[in-house]
Amino acid sequence: MATKRIVTLQAETEPLEIDLERLDQASLATLAQAHLGGKASASLLALINSRAEGNPFFAEQILRYAQEEGLLTEQNGQWVFAPGQEVPALPVDVNALLVARLDQLVQEVKETVQSAAILGREFETRVLARLLELQESHPGDLTGALGIAEHEAIWAALSDIRYIFRHALMWDAAYNMQLHARRQTLHAVVVEALESLYANDLSNHYGELAYHAERAHLDEKARAYLFKAADTAKNAYQNSQADDYYTRALRLTPPNDLAGQYDLLLARLEVYQTQGRLDECQRDLQRLDELARNLGDSEHILEILIRNTEIIYDKGEAAQSLASGLQALSLAESLQSSKQAIRIYIMLGNAAQRLGGYDQAQEFAQKGLTLARALGDRLMECRLLNTIGMFHAEQNNLRLATENFHQSLELSRQVSDLRLQARPLANLGMTAIRRGDFVQARLYSEQSLALARQIGARNGETVILGNLGFIASSLGNYAQASEYTEASLRIAREIGDKYNETIALINLSAQFGALGEHHKAIQSAGKGLQIAYQIGEQSAAAWAYTYLAHSLFAIEKHEEAEEAYQNALRIRRELNQLVLATEPLAGQARIATARGETQRARQVVDEILSILEQSGNLDGTDQPLRVYFTCYQVLKQANDARAHSMLENAYSLLQARSTQIADEVNRQRFLESEENRAIQTAWQQMKV
Repeated sequence: MATKRIVTLQAETEPLEIDLERLDQASLATLAQAHLGGKASASLLALINSRAEGNPFFAEQILRYAQEEGLLTEQNGQWVFAPGQEVPALPVDVNALLVARLDQLVQEVKETVQSAAILGREFETRVLARLLELQESHPGDLTGALGIAEHEAIWAALSDIRYIFRHALMWDAAYNMQLHARRQTLHAVVVEALESLYANDLSNHYGELAYHAERAHLDEKARAYLFKAADTAKNAYQNSQADDYYTRALRLTPPNDLAGQYDLLLARLEVYQTQGRLDECQRDLQRLDELARNLGDSEHILEILIRNTEIIYDKGEAAQSLASGLQALSLAESLQSSKQAIRIYIMLGNAAQRLGGYDQAQEFAQKGLTLARALGDRLMECRLLNTIGMFHAEQNNLRLATENFHQSLELSRQVSDLRLQARPLANLGMTAIRRGDFVQARLYSEQSLALARQIGARNGETVILGNLGFIASSLGNYAQASEYTEASLRIAREIGDKYNETIALINLSAQFGALGEHHKAIQSAGKGLQIAYQIGEQSAAAWAYTYLAHSLFAIEKHEEAEEAYQNALRIRRELNQLVLATEPLAGQARIATARGETQRARQVVDEILSILEQSGNLDGTDQPLRVYFTCYQVLKQANDARAHSMLENAYSLLQARSTQIADEVNRQRFLESEENRAIQTAWQQMKV
């Protein structure tokens, strides 16, 4: 349904509000009466309706024109066409009508209106006065001219110093009724006026200056102002506006100015990277690579190689990113470019971590951190602390991970960089999830999401939405979880982020499984697994296998479930992620129990208990409740005394999670799920 727009008309006594959707006959009659001070005849209304086609602005202009031209007279209490005007000579279209109305203005006011139109639909009186002064056609009384035009409904006052044309069509008519050569000349005069008025600080007027310089065909000046306007917009996280300015500046850059093209394309590339527009990034990278090689500048070539490595990584192609990063590092070392080497070490660390090489990843990151601190580069130090925190989190060392994320966040706030603040906030949310502190996790995640949206970081947005979906799912709110996860998946696909597409598909599998929709869960896990293998993401593959196995077990496809659990377990062992290995192990224990293989089930549970003895908890696992309760069931069947502590762990964790759910309906839904109800029943029986 269209949003209604309301215009307020001042009548003799009180304001009249007219709905600005298509006028019906009654509303048109009300509008006419407000303007004419009396009723309009049926014939007058019929003509206005046919010409205005229900548009209230058009109807108003027709009425004003008819009045100004003396086409109307009042007879028997109704306004009708004056004698001889039964078929009045109204202009055939609205533009002609508006031009005719403007032509009726006295010359001084008309010139003021036309000059104001050059400034734009909105304008400042100070700039208009300067423009008229530079034309040597300043009216004797600008205030009077402004008032007359306002009375004639040409424009309206926004404040004491700003006006706006009443309608875009009115502004367009005033602008286009002037010859092209005059408009071009006046735009050049506006540039001069703005430069004169705001000589002390032009930064807030770069966009205006660029616009008028373009219209005046002052290409070199326009390009300079567009570049400055783009940089200002980018620094204010107005990414779409920055993209527009850079693109317009590129159009004005001569073909032989290779360095100018390079600088503009590189700046625009940064905007595209922030927005996650990876296809546009690759397009611009190809042109940048050509320019860098034609310029013969090794530093330019290195920059493009680094950017290419970043884009490859953002697309989820970790192995290719690692190879490209090593090539970039070799060139950086040959150029003795320590600053660029830091950026490369960050990428190499991330790529190595994605591929499971945690020792190598830590080595790269530490080298980068040492260099950053030696150079006093706090921005890079901030990024590296966040990166190292991620490595600790993947190894389930949540204490060290949290310490690094807090250090990164503090540094990012000191340097006032919103982009850098969003990352550790999101990761602090992730570590809180792994600790089971979902209230804190939601707080961090929502702060990070607000920042990601403020700066237009769509890659960050998809990560955080995924985290929020996982939080909602863990607390039993599957409807909200699905909303978050579907949004995360949609953005990941829009920007070509394969890694986060994989994670979203795995999370959807978990949510479908929790709702008992196991065929959908199997389908989502299968898609996630396929992409995980394509991009070489082993940890994601292990999660996909785990959730695939959960749903296969639920529909009693035990052999296929066993194979999937075994694949997940193999990857976890290869990555030395022993705590995360407890989930597929618990799955194997359930299969063994279902088959009546009690000895096998006990052996698997003994392995889980050995891991628990080393780690002390199940932080980092998705479903610790299921792991604890599986251990309890197997040990209880074997009359093993350790069953009590496993049930106690499960029940305590269940209560801790339920207290984090503020909504009573959702809390009850969470507690009454099949597995959670089984834990409570077992606990009550044990206490009897």
